[in-house]
Amino acid sequence: MNEPLVVGYRFRGNALNINYHSHLEHYEIYFFHAGSCRYLIHNQIYDLTPGDILLMDGKTLHKPNVDPSIEYVRSVVHFSPQWILGVLTELKSLHVLEVFEKLH
Repeated sequence: MNEPLVVGYRFRGNALNINYHSHLEHYEIYFFHAGSCRYLIHNQIYDLTPGDILLMDGKTLHKPNVDPSIEYVRSVVHFSPQWILGVLTELKSLHVLEVFEKLH
């Protein structure tokens, strides 16, 4: 992923077999709309409910584990922190990235 910003709105699918993966230098904002999903992040499992939002450091291994009999709907934003750094600096809002850096 070489683009500084990638947005996917309301991706839909049922039978997803996604392996553990990372996004290298990109941060990820994940919004769970509908379905049944147990999200594995590093060594922890999160049972998601519609409306949950995950903020992830791109280096952290993660994987959704979904029920293939139920439609799985989510939105994602991947972005490069270097890409947004200039805007956040001008707005004096660098603290916005702290959650990605401290919690991974």
